[in-house]
Amino acid sequence: VSGGDDSWYFGGLCGVNKGTITNCYATGSVSGGDDSDYLGGLCGRNYEGTISNCYASGSVSGGDDLGGLCGYNRGKITNCFWDTESSGMDTSSGGTGLTTAQMQNPETFENAGWILANYNTGQRGWYIEQGSYPILYWQNNEPNTGIMPDIYGMSLEEAEAAIENEGFESVNAVYVNSLTEPEGEVISVNAIAGGKVYFSKPLKIYISTGITGGGTAEIPYYISSKADLEAVNSDLDASYILECNIYLSGTTYESAVIAPNNGTPFSGSFDGAGYKISNLTIDSSGYYLGLFGEIDDGEVQNLGIENAQITGGDYADYLGGLCGGNTGGTIENCYATGSVSGGSRLGGLCGRNFRGTIENCYATGSVLGGDDSWELGGLCGFNWEGTITNCYATGSVSGGGISRFLGGLCGRNREGTIRNSYA
Repeated sequence: VSGGDDSWYFGGLCGVNKGTITNCYATGSVSGGDDSDYLGGLCGRNYEGTISNCYASGSVSGGDDLGGLCGYNRGKITNCFWDTESSGMDTSSGGTGLTTAQMQNPETFENAGWILANYNTGQRGWYIEQGSYPILYWQNNEPNTGIMPDIYGMSLEEAEAAIENEGFESVNAVYVNSLTEPEGEVISVNAIAGGKVYFSKPLKIYISTGITGGGTAEIPYYISSKADLEAVNSDLDASYILECNIYLSGTTYESAVIAPNNGTPFSGSFDGAGYKISNLTIDSSGYYLGLFGEIDDGEVQNLGIENAQITGGDYADYLGGLCGGNTGGTIENCYATGSVSGGSRLGGLCGRNFRGTIENCYATGSVLGGDDSWELGGLCGFNWEGTITNCYATGSVSGGGISRFLGGLCGRNREGTIRNSYA
C-alpha cells in the first residue's frame, strides 16, 4: 500500500476502522510521502472501532502518526502484535511490539489467548509453525485430514455410516449417562463437528444410556452434552458429574451458562472427573460471566476449561474463565485457558473469590481490562478474605491508561491468603 506526499489513512489491511476487525493479519509494506499521516502496518486509524487477535509484519514508512500496527487509535485494540524488526517501527498506537523470533513462536500467541488449530480435535484456529508467522486455519491444507460430520442426535448406525463415509479409519462406541439426552441417540464425538481431523484419529462416539442420575452426592446427575450443561440451571443445589468432554463450538452465550446473573447462584457440587469443556464463548455487557456466573457455597472440582473467550463490555465486572464470582465455595483441581476481557474484577479462572477456596488450579490465558479497569489477575482478579493455595498463572495481564490493582496471579488480595503459588 503506497501513496503520495499528502496521503492519509493507510493500513496494510484497513485504512480507517470504525467497526470490528478480529483474527486478521497483514504482511505487506505501507508507505507514504513526507507529509503523509496516519499509517499503520494493519490499520491507519482505528476510530471508535475494535481490533483483536491481529498482527502486522510489513514495513511502515512516511510522515507523521506512524505505527507498526496502527497509526492512530481512538478505539480498542486487544491481543494484537507487530514485528518491530521487519516493520522498522518501535512504536504503534495500540498493540505490542515483538521481535521476529517472538512473532514466530506459537507460545507468544497461546499465552495471549489466541486459539490455535488442532487437527487431533478439529479445533479451528490459527496455524503456527515454529519459525513462521501465524496463518489462518483455512490457509493451511493439512494432509491426511477429513471433515468431521455433525452426528448429534443420530443413531449409532447412522453415525458410523456418516463417519466412515468421510474416510475415517477407527470408530468406537462409548455409552454414557445423560441428564437430558434420549436413550440410544448420539450425544457427541471426541472431535469438533465441521473441523479438520486426521483420518488416523481414533474416534469415540458417545451414546446416551437414558440414565439421568438422582442429583445426590451418591448418585449425581450426569452431564454429557451442551443441553445437559444448560439444564443444571433447573436445580442449582444438586450434585453433578461430567461423563465426557463437551465442545461448545458454534454457540455464543450472552450470559453465564450456569447460574447467570439474573437469579440463584450455584450452591451444588460439580465434578468434572478430569474432563474438559472447550470453546465456551460469551459476549455480553453483563456481570458475572464465565461457565458459572456465581458460585455460593458450592463446589467445582476436577474440571478443565479450554479455549474460553469471555468478552464483556468496558463496564462488565466479575468475569473469569471458570466463574465470575466464588462466594464461600471451593474450586479445586481446575484450570482455564483462553482469554477474558471486560471492565473490572477479571481473572483467568475466577473474577472474584470472596471467602472462598481455590486450590491446585491454574490459568494460562490472557486477561485484559479497559481504560478505567481495576482488580485484574492472571488467576483471580480480587481475592477478598479468600484462600488461594498451590496455584499458578502464566498468561498476560493488561489494563488501560488509569487501571489499578493488576497482578500476574491476583489483582488485589484483601485480607486473604495466597500460599505456594506463582506467576
